[in-house]
Amino acid sequence: MRNFLPKLRPFRLLGILVLGYVLYIVDLNAVIAQLRQIGIFAAGGAVAAFTALVTFRCWRWVLLVRSAGAQTSALASIVACNASIWMGLATPGRIGEFGRGLDLAHRTGKGLAETSALVVFDLVLDLFAYAVMSAAGVALLAMDSDRAGAMLLYAPLVLAGLFCLVFMRVFIAAAARWLPWSSKLPGVSTLLPLLASNLDRRKSWQIALATAGAYLSYSFMIAALVAPMQLQLNVTDTLTIVGLVGVSSAIPITYFGFGTREVTLIWYLSQFGLGKETAVAVSFSFLLAQLIGIAVSLAISPLLRLAGRARSGTQPKS
Repeated sequence: MRNFLPKLRPFRLLGILVLGYVLYIVDLNAVIAQLRQIGIFAAGGAVAAFTALVTFRCWRWVLLVRSAGAQTSALASIVACNASIWMGLATPGRIGEFGRGLDLAHRTGKGLAETSALVVFDLVLDLFAYAVMSAAGVALLAMDSDRAGAMLLYAPLVLAGLFCLVFMRVFIAAAARWLPWSSKLPGVSTLLPLLASNLDRRKSWQIALATAGAYLSYSFMIAALVAPMQLQLNVTDTLTIVGLVGVSSAIPITYFGFGTREVTLIWYLSQFGLGKETAVAVSFSFLLAQLIGIAVSLAISPLLRLAGRARSGTQPKS
């Protein structure tokens, strides 16, 4: 591992260098002035939205754990998922998210490769949602001359994304059959057949709804923080911003999305006549959202663990 990390470090620094350049060319006083508009009510709305996001993420993880055939309680999965969320927000590349994979392997005796592959699958669902919403938003932007007509394109793209999630079992089975190289990936060879056989229509619908709920909660969180800046962005613009940031932050050349997030937002918001200072302020709102998320998830953790101990104490002894 020590030999591997230095090889990644130069690439990871690219985003930091880009961030440094962006901060050099913007008026930081103007950025700070916009961020100061975020008050206690906006922060309170963000806290409520992130609480909903945690709920949807934990619900989806419980469904995936059951679909993978793991024998563990729903509460244990929720405790592990919530802990991994704040660890993921606090670590580069969301590596802390894999804590729940380690916990699941410890509780069930499953292989760490398989449980880690399940975490990757969970994160891919988020990335898929980001890609669908950002693609829909960019399509909207391309048809800016006819916003009413553009909405007719936006809705089918979103519905197509939900369709893919609902029928993910078909896509998983196809991947297991038509992508033979996938069987060579650690944990994937055993995970895909389990998901293909256990993801019935009901669970797929629930996972689709949980993914959509998590995305909407995240979007509302950002909207609550950005609203005091009075940028005159509509609902679809906000949904697109969240998608674009999610996709750009996944590019493995930076930490915590620094650099790639700012450049993406400068490009997108410039389409609406908003300056780079506004874009950087919005970008820092995402960073504030991360900090709020860490605080909320940390606050929830002891409550969930207390509930787990209380439930264990009330169960009859065998």
